[in-house]
Amino acid sequence: MGFPKTAGMNLGIATITSTGENASFPRTNLSDYRENTLWKGATSGVQVLMFDLGSAMQCDFLAIASSNHRSMTQVDFLAGDDGVNFPTNVIPNLHSATRTAFNSTADYHEFTALTKRYWRIDYTNTNSLVPEAGLIFIGKRLTFETECEGPSEAEDPLYET
Repeated sequence: MGFPKTAGMNLGIATITSTGENASFPRTNLSDYRENTLWKGATSGVQVLMFDLGSAMQCDFLAIASSNHRSMTQVDFLAGDDGVNFPTNVIPNLHSATRTAFNSTADYHEFTALTKRYWRIDYTNTNSLVPEAGLIFIGKRLTFETECEGPSEAEDPLYET
């Protein structure tokens, strides 16, 4: 059995658009590799984040750090081919979907692999909250035949603590 590991595609390669944003918390914060920055929508209510990857890419996971979508009533993760129509609801009800959490503020979701250029998160019922999210990764999982572990002192005489 292989051990799945993620090889996330940080959205720095994507063009990210949003229906609105707080000027102090721009969408560039979604791909800056910094854990202490956020994107925040301009207002509560309907907000959309769209990611144009530049070309169709196969993806099978979504990871979101520091999001408040779990407190909302309707948040969906969708995919499409043309940037206008998003017929594939990849993770319906993202706000309540089963996930593997790396810590209390990060969500990790796996889904059946899709090859799409456009991906988006729809915040359609926010319970009067302004949507916010930290780093977002969309990508393809890698599977290694053996578990990858770091060096240990017993196995490697050059190991430094």
